[in-house]
Amino acid sequence: MAQEPARRLEDRIRELCTRVTEARNGDFIELTDTLRNTLNQFSQLQLVLDDLIRRKKNKSAAALLSWPEFPRDRRGSHA
Repeated sequence: MAQEPARRLEDRIRELCTRVTEARNGDFIELTDTLRNTLNQFSQLQLVLDDLIRRKKNKSAAALLSWPEFPRDRRGSHA
């Protein structure tokens, strides 16, 4: 079974961090650029996932509130 994209990126970030700490002068700049790009990909993925979760929650709340048997708030009706 394939790993989730976030998990693969996390593993790649860990690997790159290890390689950066052990890098020599010539490889250091290339590895830090690769690490920076991978971190950017990870943060973009997190933003997309957060947006999807927010949208899912909003749809779930809308579906629940439109359910006919959902108990309505009656506090305002006793004025």
